[in-house]
Order: sequence, then structure tokens, then C-alpha cells
Amino acid sequence: MTTATIEIKNDIAFGLLQYLESVNILRVLNKSNVAEEKKTLGDFFGTLPEETCLKLEEHAKKARSEWNRIF
Repeated sequence: MTTATIEIKNDIAFGLLQYLESVNILRVLNKSNVAEEKKTLGDFFGTLPEETCLKLEEHAKKARSEWNRIF
């Protein structure tokens, strides 16, 4: 048996799936029964503008340098 994730585009498609389930061709799983895909770092590549990334990197460098201060 194979599990597939699908996107239901309209009520007619959902009705068709329910019919196929009633004749034992497939089984409809609720979203809560389907495992969510885990995102990787690569999924987020390019989501921030380069300028924002540079500012964030500078802020991180500054924050790290403050860790070495003696109080």
C-alpha cells in the first residue's frame, strides 16, 4: 500500500474521493493523521532579501563579540 499527499481543489473532487473510499479503492486520512513534512534549511534559501541578511549577520557578529566582554 502506498500513501500519497494530495491537494483537494474543490468539493466535487472531495466527493469523488469519498465515493472511492466507499467502494474500498482508497482510504481518506484526516490531516491530523498525515505526518507533516519537515522543512530543511534549503527550503528557506532566498526568502530574505540580501540586505536584510547582511544586517542580521552584522548584528549576530556584534552580539557574539559582546559575549567576550568582562563585566
